[in-house]
Amino acid sequence: AILLLTGIVITLFLLFCSARFRSSLATLAIGMTVLIGPAFFPMSKNSGLWNNINYLFPVRAVDFKKILGSYVSYRVGDWVIPYVEMVVLVYTAIGIAALISTRKGFVKVR
Repeated sequence: AILLLTGIVITLFLLFCSARFRSSLATLAIGMTVLIGPAFFPMSKNSGLWNNINYLFPVRAVDFKKILGSYVSYRVGDWVIPYVEMVVLVYTAIGIAALISTRKGFVKVR
């Protein structure tokens, strides 16, 4: 389910980029940067915040070994959100925002 959600959100994000930018090359560059670029970002030994952000990129979110064996959690106020739930929340929010923004990009005001 997480892999399917991630794939749908990546598709919606690239559709959003296609609607907003005139150049296909810009969409391709942004897509490759978001998909492949974070694989080259190293995990920090000092910054927990950077590691928590880095875990949410698509390359790391679809790595089932990391998902099932990780002890990563996100603290929001008094709540502690497990890694899997945070991935679902973040990707759902990005997908909804991309879907709404894509419609605004394609629909022309007369």
